[in-house]
Amino acid sequence: MTDARPRYADEHDTLASLSAHLLGKRIALYPTAVLAAKLTQADADTGIRIMTAIAARWRAIAARTALPATCACCAGASLREQRDTLRASAERTRQIAAAAPGDTDRADYADAVAALLWHADHALAAESHCRGDHAQAA
Repeated sequence: MTDARPRYADEHDTLASLSAHLLGKRIALYPTAVLAAKLTQADADTGIRIMTAIAARWRAIAARTALPATCACCAGASLREQRDTLRASAERTRQIAAAAPGDTDRADYADAVAALLWHADHALAAESHCRGDHAQAA
């Protein structure tokens, strides 16, 4: 985790739109990947569940409303699951951007996904810190 604030960190509407886009891509592409045996149905379901939670979180952040639950039992996803999913997405989008060095749209996209990851890293760190404080108080 880096403390350096990424370029799109304060663009909450952009990050909400991006997370919805990432969810839409999964919903559109995962059925074909399952049929081609590139992805199991269980993995596809998990990926869509986690990205749905990420999109819901960012929709709430952009709207300045209460954040959704982060537990799988509520059809949400833990902050760790969200962070891990965004880490993989950030890695993939950075590789795609690196393969097309002159494509500023791909670079911007990768930077925005990196901002989602940065926020997820910080949310998970804050949650861990909070749990540690509660454990010490007990």
